[in-house]
Amino acid sequence: MFSNLGNYANNLVQAVGAALIAPPTKSVFLTKGMLTPEEFINAGDRLISNGGNWKWCKAISDQYKNKYLPNDKQFLIQENIISYKRIKDLNRGGNFTEQQEGDDVTIIRSEEQPIQEITQSQDRYYTLYITYDLYYFTPRLYLSGKVDDRQLTYQEVKEDVSGEYADKTVTEENFLELNIKLPTIHPCKHADTLKFFVDQMRDNGCPEEKIHPDNSLTIFLKFMNSVIPTIQFDFVNTIEL
Repeated sequence: MFSNLGNYANNLVQAVGAALIAPPTKSVFLTKGMLTPEEFINAGDRLISNGGNWKWCKAISDQYKNKYLPNDKQFLIQENIISYKRIKDLNRGGNFTEQQEGDDVTIIRSEEQPIQEITQSQDRYYTLYITYDLYYFTPRLYLSGKVDDRQLTYQEVKEDVSGEYADKTVTEENFLELNIKLPTIHPCKHADTLKFFVDQMRDNGCPEEKIHPDNSLTIFLKFMNSVIPTIQFDFVNTIEL
């Protein structure tokens, strides 16, 4: 779990690192799970062309834009994504979870569990944002939600996140391109996770064209759907992990 002080120090280190270290210019997606800015753009274009409701957006002003991305492709957005129930209302198996030993991260799929009786909850509507993180060089998910016309608090958003992640990787941080503070799934292990899925897909005999960096955001969103299983993510489900 991130403490307030630890989170502040971590963000400071990332800000300094992002200012000093340039993103990769050659593809390392298959070996490190990271993306070049060009690969991120191509993956966003592929996600949109697959027929979902994602779209590119500009930063709120030039002051807040990512200098490695085109002005009209600063981040991806998807709006009005419904969430019918809270984590406490469901017990869904087949989710991905992380296990860490030292610097090594292992992703495991939980055993199937019986679905529990659903209680009535107010529907929530989320806006999802995908940015290119300039410290980890991976996609990063931010989200904001509403119930009726009221903005959800950070703690309420965590009610829609799987328990392991709600207390470990969900933080509230500045979304640079819009200059607002939003809940986000911290990307410190995203590269390791994407690399794990790439290796798993290879081991399962997945065709090389589906492991291409152009499909990285589909892979990323399938994992995010496990982290936040109450949100109805919109992506073309053509890749088996």
